[in-house]
Amino acid sequence: MSRSIIRPAVLRGLGAVWFYNIATRVADPYLDEYFHVRQAIAYWNHDLTWDPKITTPPGLYIISYLWLYLCKVFHLPGSLTVQLRGFNLLLSIWPLYFTLQRLSTQLSAGNASDSSAQTDSCSKRTAASSWKIEHIALNACLFPPLFFFYALYYTDVLSACLVLLAFDAFRSRQRIKMVTYSILSLTLRQTNIFWVSIFLGGLEVIRTVKSKTTNTEKSHVETTVIEMIKASYMKGYVYDPPIGEAGIEDYPVCVVTSGLASLRSIFQVMQALLSYIAVLLMFACFVVWNGGVVLGDKSNHVATVHLPQMLYIWPYITFFSWPLLYPYFLTFLRILPSSIQSMLPRSAFRYTPAIAPPRILVMILSTAVACLIVRFNTLIHPFTLADNRHYTFYVFRILLRHPAIKYLITPVYVLCGWVAIQAMGGWPQGESGHQSFREPPDGNKSEKISEDEAPAPIAADKRDGQSVSFVLVFLLATSLSLISAPLVEPRYFVVPWLIWRLHVPSMAPPRPDAKGDLAKPSTEEDDSIPNLWLGVNLYIETAWYIVVNVVTGYIFLNWGFDWPSEPGKVQRFMW
Repeated sequence: MSRSIIRPAVLRGLGAVWFYNIATRVADPYLDEYFHVRQAIAYWNHDLTWDPKITTPPGLYIISYLWLYLCKVFHLPGSLTVQLRGFNLLLSIWPLYFTLQRLSTQLSAGNASDSSAQTDSCSKRTAASSWKIEHIALNACLFPPLFFFYALYYTDVLSACLVLLAFDAFRSRQRIKMVTYSILSLTLRQTNIFWVSIFLGGLEVIRTVKSKTTNTEKSHVETTVIEMIKASYMKGYVYDPPIGEAGIEDYPVCVVTSGLASLRSIFQVMQALLSYIAVLLMFACFVVWNGGVVLGDKSNHVATVHLPQMLYIWPYITFFSWPLLYPYFLTFLRILPSSIQSMLPRSAFRYTPAIAPPRILVMILSTAVACLIVRFNTLIHPFTLADNRHYTFYVFRILLRHPAIKYLITPVYVLCGWVAIQAMGGWPQGESGHQSFREPPDGNKSEKISEDEAPAPIAADKRDGQSVSFVLVFLLATSLSLISAPLVEPRYFVVPWLIWRLHVPSMAPPRPDAKGDLAKPSTEEDDSIPNLWLGVNLYIETAWYIVVNVVTGYIFLNWGFDWPSEPGKVQRFMW
């Protein structure tokens, strides 16, 4: 069997098993499905009466009308509920997977400034890179809070798919397609405006101002902040260092230089932003016409400022993506005294990227800010503690068990945030491909372990790591999409996670030699042989997602319980 069809076949098989179990054991619409299915059936029966409990636009039901028509024409079996659920399964095994694959291909080719450069770079991909790209797409589709809804009739799958299609069109410079997908995504979920307008618009600004800088100016490195600011206004220079080489002070400098460079090319920037501004204005007109963002149940979905959402997302990413992040936690071994480092196994250092741990002062100040946010802006939506069918109910029960817990957990927020952001930077390496960072046991700082003896960091793939400007745009869009929601739900973090995951370069750990010792990073020729050592984190990630999906699926299907207020109706645990 060709390797190119193995991973799609795995996704289809797992999705089909999950769909079959839901269709045969949970025949009736469950939880929010009840409202979505009822509205879709009403549209199918040409009844346009709107359910006041539904908060999102009717895009899902309009598209589902076309799907039900195809089901009728081709005599597909099952009830209307099963057929509607089947639409999400179809999305997962076709447009979602292949869109993720295309995006991963583009991003693996590097951050080329134009589509032709991307095409030339993409054509040079090796066989090893191809299987990595397919595996990244598979793992993204297996992401548990997304995979769970392949068999249920919710808006999440189609909404995420349309946002990714808009991003794919942006990367390919297909403006008409991008605007079309952007508008369609807004008919599914209102918060998508921050991804199709703010996120893509921000990336467009960076792409535009950088394209105006000549190669000579790009190669010139300014040495002071004043010189950078002056060069940004006079020459359009943007200070945009790689994440792995940037400190906290580099982020505001990037903001200032990007802003000044944009002002210098204001007409070109505004011209590039016309599409995004048009989409934003259309959405603003909808909000004015509707009298608010949500359509129904407005009293329970009031837009607010909920800053802790930007704290919750980092443990969320870390929990699901620890197979990608564990090497970054190992970087903290470097802050240990040299005498302790010398007693640790060499493999512990080999599996760490060549970056420095965060500075203690930055960690302390960040934790202090997190404590202030927790103290003055923690919001607990009534639904969160009133519905024990969601996992977030139990998470918040733990956080609220003692007043001190919510403060003691703040260093975890900060640490997970640092690791998640650093992971987007890839694995910075010197000219030699690795660097020494351990000191000899005697603590003599003037003597370093020799080049041959030093443990080599893991080799990165061909994908470039992200720069500071991308992090800023990503954080802006993520913040706007999350902090306006008073309710905390794992589904709200799906699109930010997908964007984050696509921008995390995969790593290739060294393989053991004939003696069983870990060898130096593979060469490009040796890299063409896919095996468990090459990109082992991708396989661990796959196994982890399958385990989580199996466990949560089993709990959903078998651990039903009753509510006294709804006798005879089975309640189930879900995301």
